[in-house]
Amino acid sequence: MTLGDLKLMLQEDFARYDKEQSGWYTKWINRAIKKICQDRSWNCMRKTTNATIASGFSNVQLPSDFKELQNERPAVFLISSGGSETKAPVSVTSRAYMDEHSQALWPSVSAGSQSHLEAFIEQTSSGSYIFNIDETVDQDVVYRLQYFGFFNDLVNDLESNYITNNYEDMLISKIKEIAFLSVNDPIAADFMALYKNYLQEAWRDDQGRKHSGRKLRMGG
Repeated sequence: MTLGDLKLMLQEDFARYDKEQSGWYTKWINRAIKKICQDRSWNCMRKTTNATIASGFSNVQLPSDFKELQNERPAVFLISSGGSETKAPVSVTSRAYMDEHSQALWPSVSAGSQSHLEAFIEQTSSGSYIFNIDETVDQDVVYRLQYFGFFNDLVNDLESNYITNNYEDMLISKIKEIAFLSVNDPIAADFMALYKNYLQEAWRDDQGRKHSGRKLRMGG
């Protein structure tokens, strides 16, 4: 389904011209997609990015769509330090842990890069995420992160994404829950219950696709 299809669905099933004209239909649709991605980290949200901590700094801002690191470990690698190529796993901990524990020794990289192999991620008051290490670097250091990222908002009526194309029932129930809740209609509770059921079904399907792909890669 496209954004236009979903707006048409709301025109027919919700029928609030005032809300449509003020742009709420599009806002609710994007809000529903965002909530679905907050509730689960779907395979279609898997992304990879390179993050460079520039000389003179100890951190770098992560992409605006960042939700969390992928659950496979390691999810972060050091791939370049001072122009020297490498691929060393990075331990992502917390600021408190790094403040309390000494750096581990990592024989796979030079002694000068050992402190680059522990990092932590913090969220700012504006909602963005910052990738940090425990020292200011004197040369550029590049990391590769595997993460789950949110979808861009749908803007044009012909736009769609993996969720709109594959999990229509789940998405429609969440959109209707949000829409009817906005006008304090008690039927919103029914759509909330529907959404929870569809969410479980969709999650089983998503995880089945993940393991099916792994089986094929392993020659099963």
